[in-house]
Amino acid sequence: MRLRVDANQGYTVGDAVRTLKAFEKLGVEAVEQCLPWWDVEGARLVRSKVDMKIMLDESIHSPSDAARACRLEAADILNIKLMKCGGLYPAEKINAVAEANHVQCMVGCMLETKVAIAAGVALVAAKSNITEADCDSFMYAVDPEMGMPGGFSVEGGVYTLSDKPGLGLDFDF
Repeated sequence: MRLRVDANQGYTVGDAVRTLKAFEKLGVEAVEQCLPWWDVEGARLVRSKVDMKIMLDESIHSPSDAARACRLEAADILNIKLMKCGGLYPAEKINAVAEANHVQCMVGCMLETKVAIAAGVALVAAKSNITEADCDSFMYAVDPEMGMPGGFSVEGGVYTLSDKPGLGLDFDF
């Protein structure tokens, strides 16, 4: 089992180093966004002091944010969220910056519709540098299909994309 923690910007640099050192003893593989979004320099310092992967999420809204994080060597993984960065095109640019700097990416989600999830899953499938995905928010809906069958199926945690054109969704409103 892989264990990861999302600190949601909850620590100072000192608290993060102390806490992540304790997490190391528990086998935690990665910690996501342990510092406030604006403290990318602090993320670099934390990353240099611990032996686990550091992921940035709220710090990454644009390709220029990704470039700054990569230039500072502040992260091992960037979490791309389509709703945060503005869609597929800027998401692909964020991934391209990360890939050029040998930084892995994952695609995450917020509370969004199946349309956005289908786009995120398609991005994961299209890019070898995107090695992780957390695209489950549509499952919180009373009707996970949301009147939009298709796009992808999920079985045992594995997403399989539709072979229909575009995002492969049908609309049944």
